[in-house]
Amino acid sequence: MLLIGRRRLGKQVSKVVERSGLAFAVGSLLAGSVLVGAVNPVSAQQLTPPNSMLQMGMHIPQAKDGVWPDVPIGSIRLWDTGVSWREINTAAGVYDWSTLDRVVDLASRNNAAVLYAFGNTPSWAAEPGCLERQGGAIKGAGANCPAKDKKSFTDFASALADRYKGRIEAYELWNEANIGTFWQGTTLELFSMTSEGARAIRAKDPNAKIVSASVTTRLDTAFTKFLPEYLDLLRTANWPIDAFAVHTYPAGSFPGNTLRQQALNAIEARTESIKRVHSSLAAFAKPSRVEIWDTELNFGLAGPGPTPHTDYPDLVQASLVTLSYFESWSTGIARTYWFAWGPKDQESIVKFGVTSNNDSVGAKAFSRYGDWVRAGFFGIDGSKCAGHSVGREAAQSTYSVVTCLISEKDGMQVRFGVVGENVLGLVWGNRTGGLLWASLGPCVDRPREPTLVPVEIFSSVPYIVTTGGGTCSSLT
Repeated sequence: MLLIGRRRLGKQVSKVVERSGLAFAVGSLLAGSVLVGAVNPVSAQQLTPPNSMLQMGMHIPQAKDGVWPDVPIGSIRLWDTGVSWREINTAAGVYDWSTLDRVVDLASRNNAAVLYAFGNTPSWAAEPGCLERQGGAIKGAGANCPAKDKKSFTDFASALADRYKGRIEAYELWNEANIGTFWQGTTLELFSMTSEGARAIRAKDPNAKIVSASVTTRLDTAFTKFLPEYLDLLRTANWPIDAFAVHTYPAGSFPGNTLRQQALNAIEARTESIKRVHSSLAAFAKPSRVEIWDTELNFGLAGPGPTPHTDYPDLVQASLVTLSYFESWSTGIARTYWFAWGPKDQESIVKFGVTSNNDSVGAKAFSRYGDWVRAGFFGIDGSKCAGHSVGREAAQSTYSVVTCLISEKDGMQVRFGVVGENVLGLVWGNRTGGLLWASLGPCVDRPREPTLVPVEIFSSVPYIVTTGGGTCSSLT
């Protein structure tokens, strides 16, 4: 099914490539290959190193007002931040950079890379027929329309890259292009418009990373209809991007007798989405140099259709955050951007099940996983994994543990485990000593335990347990 229309598209994209001059350079570093359906840590040099905080991405809607998280982040994605195309480019040739200047300066002061997401066509630039139809735009009249003249988009992209050269690291070519509320044009129109925009960006900033238009996975029809054509266009153009963007939001609610069981089913749904993305990209021969970025993620989001959203308990929220980032790393997703930082009653956040703000457990879990990244838990030397399960097998008993060997070097082992219904554990060591590091609590030095998983891990808190010679002070 993924190959339908390839011959027809090949002729179309050849014209697009010829017209837009899609011969610009892409990243020269190699990304590690991933086996579809398995859990395999990235094992080759890549654009985003495995222990880089770049993998810890966040959305911060109130960054425009000077708000910044009180937890370390490596990258910020600019969406719902008041800096979209229509909010900056208020008329032909007229740009208001004031808000974006503040946000980019704020990110720079906090040592965070910036990913700019294109979207929200200005009314003045929208194709008239689409503007008249509206088509369910939620960001204003014509926001989901193609440009009536691609030059308006390329002019904006060029001006943007020229002003922020070296300050904006990457550009995502469109937000959720497979969803009608964000794009009403054809796939070919999107590819043509954004490809020329990407060329304009590279002309001003040759080092900028180009990220594909993002696709959301939870709406099956939209995913299946859009993705094959888009991937065929990318393949025919020799993959002129540095990363492919997905949004792996699961549906808002899942069956289960408890919210913990429902959360596990939500994790399983995301796992299946990741496998499906890998399978689709493999079918169109995505080269290893092109990374995969999950540029929006949360749980409990309402929909599709009448499906309500789910508010998860605090400790379940912590496990969802920690497990999601671990799964991203272990399945070769180079960066994951949590949506979003802010209080629960903030308009863009109220419909989600995990809240990251100030002292929330979601924020604490995010921060602790970042601690693990900086401590070097996720190295690439000798990495291997036999697979893991985070579903029903882990929930059958309060004391069931599912583990997976992550790495083994110089007698040291790192294992991933799910305990009971919601607990994530990482076990590191060689049984010569040990420490216990809870994701929501302090790191505590521990004596040697008789097994790799001590009884204390069977609680409601995710743990790091090291049975090596390390100490808490050596990991922070």
